[in-house]
Amino acid sequence: MKTLYHRLLLVIAGSTQKQLAAYLRYLKTENQVLRSKLPRRVPVTEKEKAKLVKFGSRLGGALEDLVTIVHPDTLRRWIRESKQANKKPKPAAKNGRPRTKEEIRELIVKLARENNWGYTRIMGELKKLRITPPSRNTVKNILKEHNLDPGPQRGEGTWDEFLKVHAATLWQCDFYAKRVLTIKGWKELYLLVFLHVGTRRVFIAPSTFHPNDAWVTEQAEVFLKHAADAGLGAKIVMHAPRAEPSS
Repeated sequence: MKTLYHRLLLVIAGSTQKQLAAYLRYLKTENQVLRSKLPRRVPVTEKEKAKLVKFGSRLGGALEDLVTIVHPDTLRRWIRESKQANKKPKPAAKNGRPRTKEEIRELIVKLARENNWGYTRIMGELKKLRITPPSRNTVKNILKEHNLDPGPQRGEGTWDEFLKVHAATLWQCDFYAKRVLTIKGWKELYLLVFLHVGTRRVFIAPSTFHPNDAWVTEQAEVFLKHAADAGLGAKIVMHAPRAEPSS
């Protein structure tokens, strides 16, 4: 049998496309003659079935014309079943978000108890510590689990009340960096910005490429002089923590 296949492969290898078409027509006719001598249903073993699936899956549209030992639809079904059996099962999806690490949960509670901070301030402080904070709702829920108010201000009075009382003498400040093009290439330019809560007036300190303690001290002194000249008190100056806006 192996010798027969070997000879057949040699014939195919040395044939033109027209000759191959003639060989195929002959083999198909011979197969039909042989098939007519056999019972209507020819049982096949699992090993034979696997061979039919292996080579039949490569026939494409010719499967309908070439397959005779079983019905073409039967072979198509075997091919589908084989593909499904060989597919790797997908890992089961985890329900819900993973639980926040215990050390982060403990740090959130510690920041809230020791500083009377709300969830927004806590998220900002976590970022300063290079810790990616959980979502706002997660931080709120952690605080609620420990009977802590998740609001932005705890203690006597609300945050809104505090702002109203101190708006006239309350300033917020923050650093701002801008990438600018210089004769030496792109460099970071740093600014110190002050915002008066009551009037929303802004004071921008002179910029620098080299921020340090001396520069910050100098800008603070310049700012206090400016506030006094403008008739705006500056009893409280707060550094505004950066936090992601709520979605």
